[in-house]
Amino acid sequence: MAKQSGGTGGTLTLGTDAAMPDGDLVQLLLSFINTSSESILITDADLDGEIGPLIQFANHAVQDYTGYGEANLLGRDRDGAGGR
Repeated sequence: MAKQSGGTGGTLTLGTDAAMPDGDLVQLLLSFINTSSESILITDADLDGEIGPLIQFANHAVQDYTGYGEANLLGRDRDGAGGR
């Protein structure tokens, strides 16, 4: 069972009793991320690089907030993505 809580720093909680095939779980998570009104960025894990972790994914809320499309966000550092 999945439950979404709103507000700043919203979370998606998946019950441990859920017997869901991996593919279905991935689809559920993608649906949550893509439809969330909260900004969600996924970066790589490179903390040693000169500019820090680079954006690998930005949902529509991030795109709406920054004014940048996905093509302009991917590969940038989080601070360089800026906002309006």
